[in-house]
Amino acid sequence: MIYYQHFYPEFITPALLDAYLSKGWYRIQQMLITTDLITKENEFLAVFWLRYRLATYAHSTKSKKLLKAAAHFSIAIEDLQLNEELEALFTRYRSAIAFDMSDTVQGYLLGDRSASVFPTKAITIRHEGTLIAAGCYDEGEQSTMGILNIYDPAYKKYSLGKVLVLLKLEETLRQGKTFFYPGYISIHNNKFDYKLFPDLQCTEVYNRLADEWLPYGSMDLQQLHAEMLQAFFKAQSE
Repeated sequence: MIYYQHFYPEFITPALLDAYLSKGWYRIQQMLITTDLITKENEFLAVFWLRYRLATYAHSTKSKKLLKAAAHFSIAIEDLQLNEELEALFTRYRSAIAFDMSDTVQGYLLGDRSASVFPTKAITIRHEGTLIAAGCYDEGEQSTMGILNIYDPAYKKYSLGKVLVLLKLEETLRQGKTFFYPGYISIHNNKFDYKLFPDLQCTEVYNRLADEWLPYGSMDLQQLHAEMLQAFFKAQSE
């Protein structure tokens, strides 16, 4: 079991990004990181990396309704541009959330670096020309990694965070790719549960103990949580 490993890649090719994602790595700022555990109130908790296998993915009825409700907005896909407009949206979003984030979108994506080595795209949603939501993602050869979704709190009723995920999935499918990686979940922290909404039937969980991805529905996460903690503490005592 791994407790927070990271490094700063000097470059990242699409194929290399695929390889890291397939082993439970993820991008934060300009780092690639992985962990099987987080801490909460001095207690170790296991986390479970997810991916969606897109060959079996289909929008649910609820997802179709969300997309239909947002269809009157202007939607575009473009190379990521860190500018004042995006920073202003990030500030509005950050003021309304209940968890800590970087002070700026540049800090969130670049950290202390001045440029990115990652192939990042952005989906933008506008209402009458005003930027009301943006979702950032990195592209591999056969996969896409979701990085950030932000929206104007004034448009909360449209669930634009979920809409951005669905739009990313549509773009990934359009490109004929195989996987979408949204990050991890924890059975002890429901703030990550939104990552399960698109389609449980296509959702897979990475089991590092066996080095394999398995269908979410086939997993006993409570049992795997216990096995992961046991393996971690055993390794620490050796």
